[in-house]
Amino acid sequence: MLLLEDCRIQSAGHQRIPHPHNFYNGRSSKELGEIGILKVARECSGVTGACMMNGRSADVDLCFKLLDRGYRTIWTPFARPFHFETASGPVFLLQKNSS
Repeated sequence: MLLLEDCRIQSAGHQRIPHPHNFYNGRSSKELGEIGILKVARECSGVTGACMMNGRSADVDLCFKLLDRGYRTIWTPFARPFHFETASGPVFLLQKNSS
């Protein structure tokens, strides 16, 4: 379960039916989910790139490619990394306009 800085869920796995989306985005990490789905490991279409342990270019697209080749992606509630979104991206320094 990928968590935002304030402990809300950023992603509890991806599903691509009826369209690609994150499960439980923005919801409380204390929720159980329907029929307790947030407390058990389960198969999903993919996970967000911030949960993968490989190169930066990897993303949900990789999970979809693996799914098409017969591999499975298993989401687990037992891993709870925090995603500090701006910490992994490029740093931009903004200068104030002195006029």
